Formats: sequence, C-alpha cells, structure tokens
Amino acid sequence: MCYIGCMVTNVEYETAGTIPDDFGILPVEFQPGFLKKLLGRSGFTVGPEQLTVHCEPGDERIPYREIQAVTHSGASVMVDITRNDHPTRIALTAANAREAENVTALIRRLAGESKRHLEILRVDLPVAALGSLIDESLGFRGSPFVAAAETLLAQAVKANASDIHLEPLPGQVRVTVRIARELIEAGTYRQSLHEGLCSRLKFLAGCHSHRTGITQEGAFSLADAAGEARLSVYPAADGERVALRFIRPIAFPDLPALGWLPETVSEWRSLLADGPGLALIAGPVGSGKTTALYATLAELAHNDSSGLRRVATIEDPIEGRVPGICQSALSSETGASLDAAFKHLLRQDPDVMALGEIRDAACLREALQAGQAGHLVLATFHAADATGALERLKKLGLDSSLVDASLKGILSVRLEKGLKPYAALWRSGHSSDR
Repeated sequence: MCYIGCMVTNVEYETAGTIPDDFGILPVEFQPGFLKKLLGRSGFTVGPEQLTVHCEPGDERIPYREIQAVTHSGASVMVDITRNDHPTRIALTAANAREAENVTALIRRLAGESKRHLEILRVDLPVAALGSLIDESLGFRGSPFVAAAETLLAQAVKANASDIHLEPLPGQVRVTVRIARELIEAGTYRQSLHEGLCSRLKFLAGCHSHRTGITQEGAFSLADAAGEARLSVYPAADGERVALRFIRPIAFPDLPALGWLPETVSEWRSLLADGPGLALIAGPVGSGKTTALYATLAELAHNDSSGLRRVATIEDPIEGRVPGICQSALSSETGASLDAAFKHLLRQDPDVMALGEIRDAACLREALQAGQAGHLVLATFHAADATGALERLKKLGLDSSLVDASLKGILSVRLEKGLKPYAALWRSGHSSDR
C-alpha cells in the first residue's frame, strides 16, 4: 500500500476555479527518476476521473470525490482522503516545488469539479438553469463533455421532460425543454463547445461520433432504468441541431388509471372484446392518443380470463415501453414503409396488432384487411374527434364497403382545460358520447 500512517482531520478544500495549467490533455503520468525509484518513491497519474498511485503490489485508484484536501511542501504533495469514514493521507512526490504547486492546483480543481458534478446530478434544479449547468460542466478540466451529457440527461429525467432541443446559433446554443407538451426556455451555453457535447451524445447513441454534416439517429438506455433516449442530429448553419426524446416505461397499469369515466372504460373494453377488426384512437396533437394506445395494449397483453394473447406493434418511432408486448420500430436503414412492415408482421401470428399512426391510404388498407382476416388491430389517427376521423377516412379514397366491414369504432380523446382527460367512443352502427 502507498498510504502512510498519518491521520488527519476531514478538512474541506476550496476549488481552484479556472487556474490554468500546462499539463495538456489528461491523463498525465508522473514518474520518479532512477534514484528516486531506488529510494522507494512511487509514480502517479492524474486522470480525468481519478488519481492513480503506482505502487506495489498494485495501483491504488482514488476517485476525486474521496479527496478532502490537497497541500504541498517543497516537492511533496499531500492528498487527504476519506474512505469508509476513515481519513488518510497519501504522499506524492513531484520533480520540484513548482511542479508540486501545479499538481496540487490541478488535483484540487478536479476534486472540486467531481463534487460539484455529483451535486448537480443529485439536486433538483430549475429547468431554466439547464443551459447554464451545461455550460458550467463544459468548463470542467476533467471530462467536460461526459459531465455535460450526464448533466443534461439527469436533469431531463428529474424534470420528467419528454424532449430536449439543442439549437446552435451564432455564439451560443439555445436549450429548450418540453414538459407536459409545453415548450420551456432553458438557457444557453457556449457554441464553441457544442461539437464536443454532440460527439458525446452521438457516441452514447451508437452513431458516428466523429462525423458532422450528416443526419444521424440513434438511441441509448438511461441510467437507473429510467427509460431510453432517442437522439436525432441534423446539420445546421452554426453546428448540429440536436433533438432528444425520452421514452419511459408505461406509468399506469390499466385503462382506469387514465382518468376516463368508468362508462367510457367499460364501453372501450367491450368494443375490444367484441371480435376482430380495426379500432382507431383519434385526437389532435398532444391529446393523449399514444398514451391511450399503450394503456390499451398493456391491458390486452395481460393474461386474464380472456386467455393469453400475443401483442405486437410497429411504430415510427417507439414512444414508450410497454411491459409484456413486442414493440418494433421502422428502420431508416431498410427504408421499409409502415404498410410494408405491417404485411411482414402479419406472418408473425399476432393476436393483437398496433400501428403507431395511420397516415395514408396504403397503411389504412392493410389495417382494415388485417381486421377482416381475424386480427384485432389498433392504431392512432390524427383528427379532432370521431366525426373528423370519419371524414378523413373518406378522403383517403378506400372502398367504403371495406371500411364499413372492418372498422369497429373510434375512440376520440383529448385533454380539456387543466389537462383533464376526456374520451368518447363511437361504435360502428351507434355512438356514445360521455
């Protein structure tokens, strides 16, 4: 072990702020000369995330969060740490007094930044401060782009954000956050450091982190099983425009949890249990169509008195994870259309099929024909209500007999004043409005 037996009190240090140094890119390794090695002096490495002391029988790695104080005297650097509630001092040897002073300042700074980063990740901070927090993290000496990405993602999860946008402008990058369908200004950060943050996000998402000027998409899992982040990068005049969408596990167990009237829930369940066909969920943007679809699928996938059912989806993109069902997203690499992918899904023998959204006549035709073939098909459809949905269906130009034979009903959803959920069901042959 490289520890010496000097016990010290737990002294809080002050960070070195923006003290410059000449060490360049971390890690920096300090090795003793030949004579100092003979005297038993050990080398050490100052890395971006930890201090490593090279000694026998193996290296001692010290995370910066454990460092409580750093001082120097002559060519010696004393590092006070607390590990398992026990304060300990580690002695390092630099080449000379000047190097010891610089090493001390560097380790102080890295230790201060590490604790500040942990504080940012732990504390709930205002969304409006996100831009300044990213900017602060980008100024770190250790791993600035890693820290900035972790800051962005952690605060997004804490705020329950659905989307974050990074828009490069001359001299700065604008940050906006979408929470409960409302777009919120979240500050700015330096445009000169945007490329490094983009590279880190692209690396996490499995994209080409070194390439710019091209559109890229990817996804990665969030920490602590908080869900998934979908990344979209698009080249712009002042840098790369970044959009992050956060996909979280479904937050409700069944349809009643959506807040609809019990009568509406009962009628919707009755419609779904009444044999095969196409059931549409219609509503304007931000009305809760996808939420209603996912809650319905989660309930259908549950093995109850109606028996076991295989539930599968095709979405563009997947907007949430539903336990118990197989979800698929359209691949930009294959270039397959939604209706073409739907044909392949039919060969997988699903009992219940779902489409993220019906957008054209080809997709509608496949869904209606699948309903006629004995499948229960669900899909979302952009329309103000059931009446508007029926008008849009007519304009798509399909044979009315196919629509009449396969369309089971339309559930229209919306959020009323105060974000109160509302749902009304129209059934083929009769309607109800509750």
